[in-house]
Amino acid sequence: MTDTARPGSPIPNTPEREPAAPASTRLSLPGRDYTGQDLDGADFTRADLAGADFTDARLDGADFTGANLAAATLTRAVLDGARFEGARLSDARLDGASCLFTDLRRVTAPGVDLTGADLTGALLDGADLTDARLDRARLEGASLPGACLAGASLTSANLQAADLTRVDLAGADLTGADVTAASLAGAELTGTTFTSTTGAAIAVFHARNAAHWTTGRVMTAIATDLGTADYLALVEPAIEHVRAAGLDTTAPRTSTPNPPPISWA
Repeated sequence: MTDTARPGSPIPNTPEREPAAPASTRLSLPGRDYTGQDLDGADFTRADLAGADFTDARLDGADFTGANLAAATLTRAVLDGARFEGARLSDARLDGASCLFTDLRRVTAPGVDLTGADLTGALLDGADLTDARLDRARLEGASLPGACLAGASLTSANLQAADLTRVDLAGADLTGADVTAASLAGAELTGTTFTSTTGAAIAVFHARNAAHWTTGRVMTAIATDLGTADYLALVEPAIEHVRAAGLDTTAPRTSTPNPPPISWA
């Protein structure tokens, strides 16, 4: 009698096959040269691309989730909308790269070079950018909550309206940067340089948190850099606005009397 498979049952005498692993889990392409190639939408998920060269390549929407791009070169690459979540980019070069709305959440990228890169609207939540170079980078509206930028260089960077909540900026250099309307709530600012930084006085004033001593020292340094008249013209109206809302506050080197019990000491 012939065996007949019932609906929903396995075919008799046919060994079940395990599904093939995605190709991206098997890619090992260290040092591969992709210079100038059109790779829009390419799948490099979890690939080993250490030292690979993507100079001038087009990679719109490409997926590098969990990939190893340590010491890779992506100079002037177009990476708009690409996904790098959890990727390794330590000492990689992305100078001049276009990273509009690129997903770089939780990347491990100490020493990465993002000089002049366009990261407008990019997601960098929880990213490790220790000692990164972001000079002249564009980060307008970028999301960086919980990121580490300790020791990073952000000279002349545009951080307008960026979310820098809880960012570690210890020892970072923001000389000549623009932090207008950026959120620095809970940020670590020990040793941060704000020389000639547009919007720093107001951004740091509104970042006032439990680390009053640290924040107060930063405000004092900003006051010295701006000069008394310019500093007071920016900060005193902000103090009055906060006080009008029923909150008692002050700031270093202002004429606001009677600082609250927890102040800018």
